[in-house]
Amino acid sequence: MKARTQLIVVLSALFLFASLGFAQGTAVQITKGPVVEHTDANTAVIAWSTNVSASSVVKYGTDQGNLSQTAQMPWGGLTHRVTVKNLEPGKTYYFQVESGQAQGTNTTAKSNVSQFSTKGGNESASNSSNGNNVFKIVNGPAVEHAGDTNATVAWTTDRPSSSVVKYGTDPNNLSQTAQEPWGATTHRVELKNLQPGTKYYFSVHSAQGKNAPGQAADTPPQPFETSGGSQASNSGQGGSQLNITNGPVVEHVADTNATVAWSTNLPASTIVKYGTDQNNLNQTAQEAWGQTTHRVQLKNLKPNTQYFFSVHSAQGRNAPGQKAEKGPIPFKTAAPGQQASK
Repeated sequence: MKARTQLIVVLSALFLFASLGFAQGTAVQITKGPVVEHTDANTAVIAWSTNVSASSVVKYGTDQGNLSQTAQMPWGGLTHRVTVKNLEPGKTYYFQVESGQAQGTNTTAKSNVSQFSTKGGNESASNSSNGNNVFKIVNGPAVEHAGDTNATVAWTTDRPSSSVVKYGTDPNNLSQTAQEPWGATTHRVELKNLQPGTKYYFSVHSAQGKNAPGQAADTPPQPFETSGGSQASNSGQGGSQLNITNGPVVEHVADTNATVAWSTNLPASTIVKYGTDQNNLNQTAQEAWGQTTHRVQLKNLKPNTQYFFSVHSAQGRNAPGQKAEKGPIPFKTAAPGQQASK
């Protein structure tokens, strides 16, 4: 009897520890949104982001105190985008988003209750302005890099929005989707699992909730081709060779920030990889695509610390697939409260 009692105690302790470990996982949080990306007479698209993979659920209805209807997408992912269907034209709806986390914690994150209105009657989805507040793509899109099985598409919008790429081998049937979390102005999306030596088509889609609910910016299908070998093409395809013509240089160093600058001969992306280990530059800072003078600020650095950085500019316009890189290069931040020389 004593041995049996001890066994029960041990099993109970193990169960308690397991439960505590389960509860100590990363709690799910809504990090961006929710925003109403698109509305028309009968549908609405609602998007938000979370810090961990979680469920995508929207509760909605015409009564703010009774959100009795549900729309959802399959569990998983940091970017959540749910289409609410079969709405009535010209009505105001209320909604709340929920993301529940199954891996490591039982937590759930819920947003405040927000609202949107469907378009009336035969009115189409709004891409018009709210006053003069027209949402638009200001740079790109461009294929920054094209490898044998992957490609990177980049573009810039005039305010935070979604980052969605539709792609496929048929320009009339872009059946595949790649996306990044909502909320960037510089959009960079990687397309994976492509076929080598194949012509693809893509279009980009950025939808805007902040200050311009319902607006969207889309581009028509554009072609690119994956390389046939094991490496991405860095040779020009009838255009100029992309080169870094000046720099990179550390223009300014303080105790917790630094500014890195360089120039290229063609408009290209502006990316800095950095960290305290030159073999593991695991942090990234970037600016909008499309400049020849590149200037990036590195923030939240540690004072009096040795850092290393490399710069990366990839080019789509006139030279698809080309890229230019330099580094790693060292610099040291100043002591707390002091200014450092370059």
